[in-house]
Amino acid sequence: LFVEVVLLVSSIISKSGSSKLNYRCFETFRNWLKRSKNESEFVDILKQFTQEDLALSCCVVWSYIAKINSELYQTHKSFVLDIIVKNVIMSKRIINQVLQPESLKNIMEKVDEQDFKSTIFPSIQKAILRNPETALGLLAFMFTNLKIKLSDYSQDLSKIVGSNIKVENLQEETLKSVTAIAPLLVTSSSVETILQHLTNVYNGKEGKLTSVT
Repeated sequence: LFVEVVLLVSSIISKSGSSKLNYRCFETFRNWLKRSKNESEFVDILKQFTQEDLALSCCVVWSYIAKINSELYQTHKSFVLDIIVKNVIMSKRIINQVLQPESLKNIMEKVDEQDFKSTIFPSIQKAILRNPETALGLLAFMFTNLKIKLSDYSQDLSKIVGSNIKVENLQEETLKSVTAIAPLLVTSSSVETILQHLTNVYNGKEGKLTSVT
């Protein structure tokens, strides 16, 4: 029952977008986790909630755990990223309408290059290809709190944003995506790659992305 209450409160707070409430919930949970002698039992119960709405709430709690107890989080990291893929990246809903980027901040900060290359980015590519109207916002939503650099992915990223920049109802999300990507590009060549591709799209020299290899 306690786990269900934690999930419910976390869900309500994450949807509210209130940094103050989020901080108070985090502090309360941190104090409880420090005193608890049943961390493993709590986590085992937490992992049983797999339905989409509850899984999203679980993501918020896992983000708290990632901040409070990094060792505990790292033990279950692959499980958490699997939840992120299934219930955030591949969701049929526009994710920023049901979660705030701050809700996953601690998880995204702990994504390393291998996580991104093998799990996060391929899933984002597939999601955007299948349904850009729903999934394009994932770039800004997820990349805002990334700590790794994305220069090596500039070509693939340019294709993603370039394929949607001339679609009228996606231009705002595309702009947000570019804004989130830009700070993560650390080489001049990677910046040039994206700028050149976008220029070519506007000039009709580049087509839309049609497949993911």
